Amino acid sequence: MGQGNRKDDGGFISYPTNRVVGAIEDPRDARAAIDALLRAGFTRDAIDVLHGEGGLDRLDPTGDEHGFLARFQRTLIRTAGPAEEYKHLRRHVEDVRAGRFVVMVLAKRATERDLAAQILSSQRAEFIGFYGRWAYQAFDGDRTGAEGAPQDSSSAQSSGESADLSSPFAVVTRMFAAFRARDLDSLLETVHPESRWIYVGANPRLSRAEFTGRAEVRRFFEHILDRLEIAAFHTGQFVVEGDTVVVFGSESGTVKATQQPFRNEWSQKYVVRDGLIVGMAEYNVQVEPRR
Repeated sequence: MGQGNRKDDGGFISYPTNRVVGAIEDPRDARAAIDALLRAGFTRDAIDVLHGEGGLDRLDPTGDEHGFLARFQRTLIRTAGPAEEYKHLRRHVEDVRAGRFVVMVLAKRATERDLAAQILSSQRAEFIGFYGRWAYQAFDGDRTGAEGAPQDSSSAQSSGESADLSSPFAVVTRMFAAFRARDLDSLLETVHPESRWIYVGANPRLSRAEFTGRAEVRRFFEHILDRLEIAAFHTGQFVVEGDTVVVFGSESGTVKATQQPFRNEWSQKYVVRDGLIVGMAEYNVQVEPRR
């Protein structure tokens, strides 16, 4: 018998088919991840959280409380086999034992998977992966371990509404996911053909540049990737109001030409209309090394 989205009487998902799963250490980050998922259009029924023995301290967006850990372990005992995905499931049992929050997000479409993984990553989730029906796909910021990833299952029957992938928050989050993956073609799919981008930097020299249209926006990102080896790229706080999304974040790594380490902090303002970014303004400041 195949593994589907099975639930017991308590609402527990015994095997997280078509779900993106990640482990979060800090309860504030876990709450922020859930809020961001809901804001992106994922329904409450599409989000499950495992935390604490017996679920007494469980952070649950639906308000239910279940004894997940014991049921999760019993499921593994019943179904565990040589498949690679069970190694990851057992890892999440240890996450729950250690007091972490294991967040599961129903995401049948490839675009929803990328969006959910990016949101979890932005809140410092670890061991992020997608459990397909027959395969496991690892995400780790820049989508490491994506080889052998399951194909888009958007034709599969859906339970519940899909996330609103055209909302300003979802579009910007999808753009960040493409940047992390160094996938400029997918990134430009989020950009309006006449989009105008403004960059103001002090890293360390003062600079200002404007880019209009997809071709120039591509050159903007190509210059970043050619010049910098980015080891960490963190999107922190998102502020959304109407068609405007403001993001505060940081990045660190080395300058390829000199091997000089750097850490920058930045704020970016996006305007999104009809599912495309029509404008962006970034203010980027180098904070390490100090000059």
